[in-house]
Amino acid sequence: MKEIIQKNIEDSKIQIKKELTKDLLIIFLTRIVEDIEKNVDNFKWRYLEIKQLLNPYSSIQKISFDDKFGMEISEQEKKYLQIFLESLNEDYQIKNANVVKGRLKKAIEKLCENYLPHSSQIVEPIILAKMLGAMAGIKNFSRKPASTIQLIGAEKALQRHIIMKKDSPKYGLLYKSKFLQSEKDKGKTARKLANKLAITIKQDYFQNFPDDETLTAMC
Repeated sequence: MKEIIQKNIEDSKIQIKKELTKDLLIIFLTRIVEDIEKNVDNFKWRYLEIKQLLNPYSSIQKISFDDKFGMEISEQEKKYLQIFLESLNEDYQIKNANVVKGRLKKAIEKLCENYLPHSSQIVEPIILAKMLGAMAGIKNFSRKPASTIQLIGAEKALQRHIIMKKDSPKYGLLYKSKFLQSEKDKGKTARKLANKLAITIKQDYFQNFPDDETLTAMC
């Protein structure tokens, strides 16, 4: 009986590990950048967040990159995480925050090029990464229609529109894209970008993040 219970526990851990996909790594690094931009001065919770991804069942405080039940990361991705980890002092404050932010943005760009190659050609990787975070992962993101994608990041404005009958927003995070800023009709351009993203994010999801459900749908 004990052997069966232990086997079930091990199987559950393996199944949970499958959910630790690389979009979570992109989202984590993006949140560090956003925290720095917001002048957050304590990153203990971010430290614990990445520890949960890498060492989900360990009670040891120090992070290990070799946990068989944690997220699998490449040597290069390990270096990206070390940019953050090695910048922390004993009080979980970031040293040289602006330098760290710049290095992490480059890391996010590389990760998006690796795992979101189609979508990162439509909008800048850092904007794409923030949209990914707002959607809580690529699986959810890939299921959204273009009309929703266009308004990612404009939830408060949309709520004001619904409650107070204010003008409906035409864009959210896409507004920050250089492809939008150079256009006179930003609403129309945002719609075009969202239409393209609705297609490319599905391509990236099916190609680079296939789970059991996805593979069944493809068969």
